[in-house]
Amino acid sequence: MCTRYPSIVFKHDWGVFSLKNIFDKPYAPVEHMIKKLKDKKLVITDENTVVKFLNDFGYNRLINGYKRPFVQKNIDNLEVFSAGVTIDDLYSLYVFDSQFREVFLANVLQIDSHLGTLLGNLVAQNYNVNSHKDNDPKNPCPQIPSYLSSKYYQNTRYARSTLDHIRKKILNSTKENPTAYYRNNKNHVPPWILVQNIPFGTLIRFYKIQKDIIKNTVVTSFLPCNINNVNELSNTKQLFLQATEILRNFRNTAAHSSPMYLKNVTLDNVISKKTLFKYLGKNIFPVGDSKKYLSDNKLYIALLSLILLAGDVGHRKFILSRLRELDDAYKESDDYRNNYLLYLEYANLPIDYVQRLTIASEHLYKLEKDGNNFILNESIHQMETVYTLKNSAVFHATCDCSRLKNRCNPPISLPEQEAISKGLRKCKNCF
Repeated sequence: MCTRYPSIVFKHDWGVFSLKNIFDKPYAPVEHMIKKLKDKKLVITDENTVVKFLNDFGYNRLINGYKRPFVQKNIDNLEVFSAGVTIDDLYSLYVFDSQFREVFLANVLQIDSHLGTLLGNLVAQNYNVNSHKDNDPKNPCPQIPSYLSSKYYQNTRYARSTLDHIRKKILNSTKENPTAYYRNNKNHVPPWILVQNIPFGTLIRFYKIQKDIIKNTVVTSFLPCNINNVNELSNTKQLFLQATEILRNFRNTAAHSSPMYLKNVTLDNVISKKTLFKYLGKNIFPVGDSKKYLSDNKLYIALLSLILLAGDVGHRKFILSRLRELDDAYKESDDYRNNYLLYLEYANLPIDYVQRLTIASEHLYKLEKDGNNFILNESIHQMETVYTLKNSAVFHATCDCSRLKNRCNPPISLPEQEAISKGLRKCKNCF
């Protein structure tokens, strides 16, 4: 067999071997990896330790993933490790990275749950709970269009593709509960059940195709925003979408155990510094460095996004306590300090990132308190009765408004908040 394939060669970062090698003797990949590391000038004092690390984490994940700060080009333009670098140095970066990975996986999950719960409840409130297509023989209410009908969403190819994906891959196919249980044991799957099995990335897509009435409610549930200020609301919605996209990318990186410190996210538009400062304050970046951080969307921007969308001060405090714990431990350690500072540099994290995130959280908390007072005052005001006409786009403060008089149809009374939620405008005459 060997003679039949003499030209077949397999190439790897850590060696080259032909098919003939395999049949001549058992192939020992770790031996080739160690030889490759020695050729790259990695200091190996205990070969057994290196073997254990390679067997536990793999060459690609440990060496290729965390070599960046420790390598340089030699006179032959070949990649070699800097003088004195050991595998412990690479492993220390892996450990730092794994700490940030845990922070992301645990806390993005809570944001994921918050977004899903909001969307599930709002879709049910604004549309209905029927999950079946019109022509489905199992449909208990064929006269009611499914809440996944395209009539309820933006009329785009992207929206139709998203709805089709949710129906085929999740509603009709998932084996995970509670959706699978409802599909097999109930006569419908309500939206607040379905969203529990929709992945974070698909939830973001589901949010994107919603009409403004739902988007506005979702965004203002995450961030304090005056829903009556059109420009402020538009900027906040843009920031929300960018922050969720960054978190989705970093969450996926963390879930696949890829290096967090090298990750950066490309957005369609640069995050607005003005809007970010509004919510997190002007002290989030070192003086004069905002462009540097906003242009790459690396780990620090991801942490800012985590703080921004954490939802409440308690959740933010938990995130900050975890970050402060690991930051203090590594900065105070003679064994880890230098490599930790190197990690911060390559991750584009300010050396005082925990303090800056803490100040950002405090700034956001003040906005939330002020916003709650504003919402309370507005809700009292908006409980007042207003008046409109059938098929009119305007509502009035009083039924005696001159623009309501001498009309064929009598005015309809409704709460002001309901009029606003329906998209009606205030009458300029009586307001």
